[in-house]
Amino acid sequence: MYRKRKQIFLMIVFMCFLTVFLGGAGQASNSVMANTKEKGEVISSHLNKWGVIPKISQGPKIDGSLDDAVWKTINSLSGFVTIYHNESVEADTKVKFAYDEERLYIGLDYTSKDKVTSLVNFDVILSPSATGEQYFRIPLKVRNITPEYVNNWGPNLEIPQDIQTKIQSTDRNMTAEITVPLNSLGVEKVTSGDEWRFNAIVQHEMGTKPLSSWVPIRTSSIHYTGNNNATFYANVTDEDRLGSMYMGSLPNNERESDSPILWEPQQFSLKYKGITDKVLSFKRKDLNPKKTTIQLNWKSPSSRWQQIHDFQIDMEKELLKVAFQHPKPVENGLYQLQMVINREGKKTRYMIVSFDRHSLISAGETLFQTDKPTEGEKTKVSSEQPTEKVKKLLDIIPDKTGFRFAGLPDHPELHPDKLYKWNANKPDQLTSSYSDLTYPNEQYLEDQVTTVTNKKIKREKQ
Repeated sequence: MYRKRKQIFLMIVFMCFLTVFLGGAGQASNSVMANTKEKGEVISSHLNKWGVIPKISQGPKIDGSLDDAVWKTINSLSGFVTIYHNESVEADTKVKFAYDEERLYIGLDYTSKDKVTSLVNFDVILSPSATGEQYFRIPLKVRNITPEYVNNWGPNLEIPQDIQTKIQSTDRNMTAEITVPLNSLGVEKVTSGDEWRFNAIVQHEMGTKPLSSWVPIRTSSIHYTGNNNATFYANVTDEDRLGSMYMGSLPNNERESDSPILWEPQQFSLKYKGITDKVLSFKRKDLNPKKTTIQLNWKSPSSRWQQIHDFQIDMEKELLKVAFQHPKPVENGLYQLQMVINREGKKTRYMIVSFDRHSLISAGETLFQTDKPTEGEKTKVSSEQPTEKVKKLLDIIPDKTGFRFAGLPDHPELHPDKLYKWNANKPDQLTSSYSDLTYPNEQYLEDQVTTVTNKKIKREKQ
């Protein structure tokens, strides 16, 4: 009897050891962890930069209004932000999409507290595929101005043929309808669940309101030298700053009755833990981790969706937390994290969170910076009057930046950057980067004054 009990005891110990050993051999995806409190910096992100484009049996009448019954049932894409700073804009801008067997339809609705007189252009940027370098630009000119705008939103952009547009406007509102043949976008047939990509850019007259877009664009510039054209540059296509749009329905949906729901969880946050480690959390409500399966997919600017297998689920009070590892975010541009949640007896929930590399870097820097004072003795520093050398340097700093597009006196055709060399020991001289010529000199004296009128009708001397 004693020997039998001993054998049973040893068997139980062995099974416990085997369970612990095998359980620790690899990180199980979709596993439930013990409750742990983790630190991390919140990453600036968006939950509303994607959607589903419905298929319709008959297109709307293209007259510029959105009064057609078709538009009433279609959800709007909104939440436009300023380029780079991602700040909300004052104007309420909404975009709607629909398609039928032959055409794509776009509805635009712009409302502003101010008059719409500053509005100049809408540019719709789209790609009829989930990845790749085929992009189309669909321009809508609201009014003609001088200088005329020339837009460069990145490489591989072409304007499709046979675009039809109509605009209606009042003092504070502008609506427009656009339709494009699908075959002019290189599309012969749309399959339900196909993923397209989309962004829209709103332009105003220079000096009035900032450039804004549906999906945030971090980098842009304006080149205007006073002639008839002003060129706008922004990294849209080369950084894939377009949101995902699904045609007809969400993917992997064979039966309409099983249609997944577009989901925007409450109390959502995405936190930075490391360069490839993040934690997302949200209010779990009816989600029991033991009866819930989660699928995560990651998308970099130039790649297709990749499934993430390395993640763990954690509960903290009313929150569900998912810690995961992802590929290194080495590209500039828009990143997307797709989460699909399946629960027994419930419809599948579908969510996409968008963020960019700037936001990842900002969160990482905040996490690892410290405000603690350095240890050791501190030396008190008192202010003093500047020395004569410092005064001379301060005197040569102009109160205005001057003209950059000036070239060299002997080579006015050259590009304005990096033309001169400057030495603090000879602060009143500039030396050409293309020769040993120093300015001013006998041929090019500093004895002239140029007076111009700026955009605010003030006379400036240079």
